[in-house]
Amino acid sequence: MATKADVAPKCEVGSRLETEVAFSVHAETNLGDRVLVVGSAQALGAWNPDVALELQTGPASYPCWSGAVRLLGDQMDGSCIEYKFVIVRQSGGVDWEGGHNRQLTDTKLSHEHVNVQSQSPQAPLFGQVAPDGPCGHRFTRPRGVPRVDLSLASTCALDDDSMSGACTSRCASSVCLLTPTRVREEEEGEEWRAPASLAPARLWSGAHRVSKPEGLCEDAYFFSSCAAGVADGVGQMSDYADYGVDAAAYADELMERAAMALGRSDGTQRLPCDRTADAVATAEATTTTYGASTITVLALNGSDLGVTNLGDSGFMLLRAKPWGMDLIERSREQEHSWNCPYQLSSLPEALAKKAGGRRFDTAEDCEHYRCTVELGDLILLFTDGLTDNLHWYEMVRIVDQLVLAGPCESKPEPDVIAQALVQAAYEKSLDEEAETPFSKKARRHRLCSPGGKTDDITVVAAWVASSEQACETGATEVILSCPHDPAGSRRTGHELEA
Repeated sequence: MATKADVAPKCEVGSRLETEVAFSVHAETNLGDRVLVVGSAQALGAWNPDVALELQTGPASYPCWSGAVRLLGDQMDGSCIEYKFVIVRQSGGVDWEGGHNRQLTDTKLSHEHVNVQSQSPQAPLFGQVAPDGPCGHRFTRPRGVPRVDLSLASTCALDDDSMSGACTSRCASSVCLLTPTRVREEEEGEEWRAPASLAPARLWSGAHRVSKPEGLCEDAYFFSSCAAGVADGVGQMSDYADYGVDAAAYADELMERAAMALGRSDGTQRLPCDRTADAVATAEATTTTYGASTITVLALNGSDLGVTNLGDSGFMLLRAKPWGMDLIERSREQEHSWNCPYQLSSLPEALAKKAGGRRFDTAEDCEHYRCTVELGDLILLFTDGLTDNLHWYEMVRIVDQLVLAGPCESKPEPDVIAQALVQAAYEKSLDEEAETPFSKKARRHRLCSPGGKTDDITVVAAWVASSEQACETGATEVILSCPHDPAGSRRTGHELEA
């Protein structure tokens, strides 16, 4: 069940039991769309969207839609009430949520208040028909509901540019407390093993990067067994090449100096998020090249993960659950306006004078994240070439497919995961008709930018592993990308301490 319920003592209305049910769903929509709860009970429309419960949203709560209804005991259909979330498009099309019908059981309806949230284990996917669910479950349709025409297909879930910056995830499940060692089809009678200890833990990392079809690659990255980072050099800075500006070289130097800063220790125990904040500030202060770039840097110490982020690059934390990989946390994009992210910059004096009194972003504008990780978690760092072309749930689906394709006792190599994500995003970037996060955000700003967005695309993937596993499979020294060379990387010979 993709629900969480907070219950209170039951109440009686006359001789009938009455329960108030509050529904909440994360749904990305277009202007004029409506989100409904349609179910077997009369109060939910008896599977008729025309008379179903309509949810509400607003500027402060979007993409969260919510609403409440009072259900009577005699509205029960057998032992439970079944329902689905539905999007009614402005054009009149109706997109039904795929997957199993959600259920309100008799046990839940024996309480006065039930708060139902459509979060993990199954985030809603609307307007899709597939023969098999993500964990080998068969997709089912509500009784009496026609099969959805794939021409209406669209996906609807957490908004890619409206995520909270808090470290407490809005999409994490608070129901399941166990983490499986591998994503696979659940067998009857099988129990999922609890997560192993995280003392000590390391990162088993890999990376992949491709350049946009035209122009130089201006992304950069680094990774080691306890830290990683990505930087996205601002391509428009090429207009100032005559001033000695080189965004690719600047992004590369930011990565190298951040890695060096993380490798220095003052002998005190410090939180990873403090170390990453200092590393970004040090990198900003000590670069000698000119350019502008977004930046994301993370560090791991045991189960404590710290991330510092500026701009629209970012990270995601995924965790294996019985139904597949679950999105636990991700960074929030920082933008001054649409397609204008926060960015570090270093300009020659002559160019800085032309900017007048304009204030530039600095390391002090970064957002900082602190998360608790578990063995078997997967961390993704990426530049916006990935998230402009793939929705988060498309990324999770790709990871699921790779995990399920391999042997039960092993995980796909991180560079394989990174390459698969980059390749999928690159193909979307060239598709002029694809429905992408970038095209959706453009529409919200009343702009027409259909299809994907061509850009450099970089992903660093890192499994949280035991020290023994990381030493056997991953690099312990720092690996850095090569400027202007998408396929190039180099070893520094330095190791970072957690």
